[in-house]
Amino acid sequence: MSKTAEVGRGGLLLSVGNLTGAFLGFLNTLLLTRLLGGDLYGVYSRVITFSFLAMSLLNLGEAWALFRFIPDTESKNRLDERKILISSALFSRMFYSGIAGFTFILLSGRIAAYIGREDLTSLILLSGLLVFISPVAGLIYSLPIALRMEGFTVVFKVVMNGLICLLTGILLKAGQGVRGALISQIIGNVAAVIVFGMYFVRLIGFKLLKPHEYLKNDVGLIVHGLPMAMLQVSMASTLEVPLTVFSSAGSDIDNAILRASNRYFFAFYIILSSFGTVLIPHLTSKIKNGEAYAFNRYIGFFSFLSCGVLSILIGLSGSLLQLLSPTFTDRWVLSIMGLSFPLMFILPLNMHLAYRGEKKLIGVAPVMLGASFVASYLMKGYGVRYVAMSYPLSLIVWFSLILLISGESLSVNSIMRVVLALCSAAISGMLGYVIDSSNINLYVRVPSSALIVGLSYYTLTILLGIVGRIEAEIIEEMMPDPLSRFLRFYYDLLAR
Repeated sequence: MSKTAEVGRGGLLLSVGNLTGAFLGFLNTLLLTRLLGGDLYGVYSRVITFSFLAMSLLNLGEAWALFRFIPDTESKNRLDERKILISSALFSRMFYSGIAGFTFILLSGRIAAYIGREDLTSLILLSGLLVFISPVAGLIYSLPIALRMEGFTVVFKVVMNGLICLLTGILLKAGQGVRGALISQIIGNVAAVIVFGMYFVRLIGFKLLKPHEYLKNDVGLIVHGLPMAMLQVSMASTLEVPLTVFSSAGSDIDNAILRASNRYFFAFYIILSSFGTVLIPHLTSKIKNGEAYAFNRYIGFFSFLSCGVLSILIGLSGSLLQLLSPTFTDRWVLSIMGLSFPLMFILPLNMHLAYRGEKKLIGVAPVMLGASFVASYLMKGYGVRYVAMSYPLSLIVWFSLILLISGESLSVNSIMRVVLALCSAAISGMLGYVIDSSNINLYVRVPSSALIVGLSYYTLTILLGIVGRIEAEIIEEMMPDPLSRFLRFYYDLLAR
């Protein structure tokens, strides 16, 4: 297998793993909202948000450094060095998450006082166990990617998230409520760490060193991996900080709606970034007109994808939320969050800077964390819709910083493609909104709105020149054969 084909296959399998995890994560959200009900899901959101934020901030980039260094040690037959690197990363991750988890448990009473719910102290303390274990599970998930066993990532996600879903259903049916939801996540992560951790220790071995030697080696990994990790930390802080801030202000049902909308936002972000991992090599192979032209073509294609997400979140937001719970009636929270997605057309540029090891990216996460906190704090007194505005406001900061760091300038043609994609999203989204806001049965309304939004958006983007022959071919390659043939015919019909 050629190097290009190997990288493409690895990217595809990694994306499948991420998409599988996103699907099972959404299934768990569906179980939680259906079995807990709207108000209790809001309580769950208040309890879990601080631990989620703590876990996201523990991503120091060791995994990304392993992706870079482990293949090199294998190619040069330095297997003992490979063992040292992986052992150092695992020990250090357990050390850092142990300190963070212990600190979190000590602060659980203060967190409960901040949200004005001292009765939730024991549940917040229980959620602190996730801070101990989940970052370690995240590092173990990355090992098969570094070891070129990318297909194993799908197995990991299916086993861990599948177990969480199973336990969530069992414990909530047994009346365990929020405590049962937390226990299912703790057991799922612990099981993944034990089973897969032992498997990789047996496969690779574990190098016994002095604690300070592990930490010294890990600092070297962090130096190389932190720029790439900042993309994940930036997005994670944007996702979780508004929920953390709003936990002290809104009602349980408002917190539930914000959390549910947040889960959709996360799912669509994973889909978008996963498609980027897979599709950028395909675009590169088809574009031969130089780097500047290729960059602007990436921008055009990602504007099509990211504005497509916006059209869905305008046209189907009400039905998407009611699929989770009939009590989630404020559709505009999700639609407002959706305004973030058009800015994600520069995601390929962020990926390029991260892979290049651009050190300035390290400053992006703290700035976004601060921007998200300030926006959420200023908005929390006005209600959940205003807090949802902190998502696009934070993304504006991210967008500006990435352009500033890169030094890239967008061509007039690229800007026009983004504007036209945004207009297409608004028109197709409003067409879907007409059906989505009607009194038609929910399970008829969802596919009907989706069909109208998807077909109208694709039609407009072809007619306006956003989707050209190259983009159409890539979209067709992603689809099963009957749909691919229809899309080819439809494109040829409209592009004449």
